[in-house]
Amino acid sequence: MFQNDKNIKDLETLFFELKQYIELRGDLFRLDLTEKLTIIFSRMILIMILTIFGLIVSFNCSLMLVYAIDSCIHNLLLSYTVVGALFTLIALIIYSMRKQLITRPIVNFLSRLILEKKQDKES
Repeated sequence: MFQNDKNIKDLETLFFELKQYIELRGDLFRLDLTEKLTIIFSRMILIMILTIFGLIVSFNCSLMLVYAIDSCIHNLLLSYTVVGALFTLIALIIYSMRKQLITRPIVNFLSRLILEKKQDKES
């Protein structure tokens, strides 16, 4: 089978190129994983920042609404109760629609990110 040096050289070249190919595939996998994790972490940080600002705005708007209702009905306790009931109603609506509002968008984002095929930059 290995009767001349050419066959041995070809086999050595094949093993060397196979080793290089495996190393390059590993590097590509690590780079792809780094890219996808960066996208996920940047989205998480953006969502956290927007949530914090949203909570601040929501708190200020709810206080504004409490005092607006109080100016109409002249009962501060009832105004707080109305705003609390409004937030409870909003929370129940969001909970009942959690698949459409939360679960499906997250699944779609992650599946697009993970299962996306790389487009050749040349084509």
